[in-house]
Amino acid sequence: MPQLSTSTPSSGRYSKRKRAQVNYYESDSGPEEVSTKLDSQDEVEYPQAKKPKTKAPRPLPKRKVFRFLELPAEIRNMIYGLCFTDPQGVFLISNTVRYRRTVARAPRSYVQNVLDDVSNEFATPAPKPKAASKIAEEPRTLIPSLLAVNKQINKEGRDILYNNHFHVHDPLTLHSFLVDVTHRAAPLLKTITLRHWGGWRGMQKAYNHACFTALVYATNLEKFKINGPMNCKPEPVWVARQIYRDGFSWLEALGSARGRFDAALDVLEVSDRPSWNRWYLRNKAFDPVKDTEDLKQELRRLLDMRTKSVKAKPRKKSEPASTAVSSGDDLEDTPGYHDVVIIDDSDSDDY
Repeated sequence: MPQLSTSTPSSGRYSKRKRAQVNYYESDSGPEEVSTKLDSQDEVEYPQAKKPKTKAPRPLPKRKVFRFLELPAEIRNMIYGLCFTDPQGVFLISNTVRYRRTVARAPRSYVQNVLDDVSNEFATPAPKPKAASKIAEEPRTLIPSLLAVNKQINKEGRDILYNNHFHVHDPLTLHSFLVDVTHRAAPLLKTITLRHWGGWRGMQKAYNHACFTALVYATNLEKFKINGPMNCKPEPVWVARQIYRDGFSWLEALGSARGRFDAALDVLEVSDRPSWNRWYLRNKAFDPVKDTEDLKQELRRLLDMRTKSVKAKPRKKSEPASTAVSSGDDLEDTPGYHDVVIIDDSDSDDY
């Protein structure tokens, strides 16, 4: 019920109407308490939904579990051979995937050309009599992802995978292949054949030196064969200088790893095709055996000259430059040594 106020109006200039004041709100709480009550009525609590518990996957029944590692080692090696090896060899060509240079398996037609030995016929002075032609089989699909199953399979199968004979098309392919296998797998490589040598002044020539720089970790190679013509003079001496110019980093790394400066000559095998290139410019008759000996002799001379220059004693100020290079027998007695660059105009290969 509204309450009537009987208080006398305050005095002022003008008097209020003479009627009772009415108060329509009656409550014991203040305005702040009223606002909090209204807000509390708006908040409604809902029960949280229960999250279903994740169930652990059921183990496969025993009839579906293949215990590969419990097989005898002989059977596992047979499976590794089917998954990791190709009897014809692994033929690789350069490829680009998502703007990244990599390698891909060569098609069957490429393998057939290699087996028929027709890819470089233009470089031969005369066609050779062909033997019974071999029929290239479809390249076997390799499954290198099997190595990622566990450490034991990786340890048992990686040697079999990298024991393949890898045929790379050109220096670009070799460089991309070595970048993919990295320095951890490069020591496992055993046999590599370089089918073509980068020539002229295009992109391929730029990878001649780069591919051998990436090959320095492959110190366990048993054979590295170079096949195909080179863009240099056809004499074996000039072929050796071209190989040393582009591949000295790998030749010296192999010699350092095996403790003999010319150890790379036991691994390197150069076909007679580089000497056939522009054979009409040769000053001497073509002799494959003699050319191979001359090539290795020139490579040995270049490697030995580099070894002596590294082992040379540091030249004193009063000592003439002609006596700066010594045999290097007293290298251990010297506190340090410096590389001495030998310049000989007679051996210059600029032409």
